[in-house]
Amino acid sequence: MIATIIENGHARMVANFAQLIAILSDFGPQYNPSSEEMQLPYLNDLLLRSHNAVQDVLEKNIVYNQKVKERRLAFSQLRPLSSRLIWSLEIVTGAKGMVKSAKFYHRKIHGRRANNKVKVKVNTELTAVKPNRISVSQQSYTQLVQHFAGLISVLKVVKDYQPNEVELQVATLEAMREDLDQKSTAVIISEVALSNARIKRNNALYLHTDSIYNLAKRIKLYIIGIFGKQSQIYMDIKGIKFTKYRKP
Repeated sequence: MIATIIENGHARMVANFAQLIAILSDFGPQYNPSSEEMQLPYLNDLLLRSHNAVQDVLEKNIVYNQKVKERRLAFSQLRPLSSRLIWSLEIVTGAKGMVKSAKFYHRKIHGRRANNKVKVKVNTELTAVKPNRISVSQQSYTQLVQHFAGLISVLKVVKDYQPNEVELQVATLEAMREDLDQKSTAVIISEVALSNARIKRNNALYLHTDSIYNLAKRIKLYIIGIFGKQSQIYMDIKGIKFTKYRKP
């Protein structure tokens, strides 16, 4: 909900800038600043770039959320599958060393320590994070894939591990590991793309010297300096709000 409000705030910023440009355009040739950045052609170009930047963030956020959802669904099968693999291994082999090695990776997948079985929190939940860098949760998923690969490597060297159940066979497990790895990587890629899109949007709307926020402030000062605070054009534009960027 908070994320939606923030994204709507960016769109409102662009809409307010469009309103400002419309008023300046209606004022005609009397609005004639010497700075190219404050002239109407530049303002209209900035408006288009800002609109596209806001839209790009929205689109990349949809992709990111979808990739996170797909990853969560795929990884939700890992822990129960790990338990089934341990049970299947114990049935076919008496090699305690192999079982011990398999259980080591099994505990890692479940986030437990060997000594006291206390769970270690591993973030595998779908979160409404606004990424600006690769988050800790992505690293946790990468580690889960590595632990799963370790478990598979143990099963591969146990000759008697030949289950009839297709979902427990090594070839199926290898395919699943690859799929998990791909889904985890897809989230990271989409997260980076979303972060870069947000940087581009923030620069256009708030941070650059020629951003919407800074140019709107300069335009209002220009109008005051040329036409005065009591002028009709200043009365028309003074209530148009442009909010300063605040880090989330």
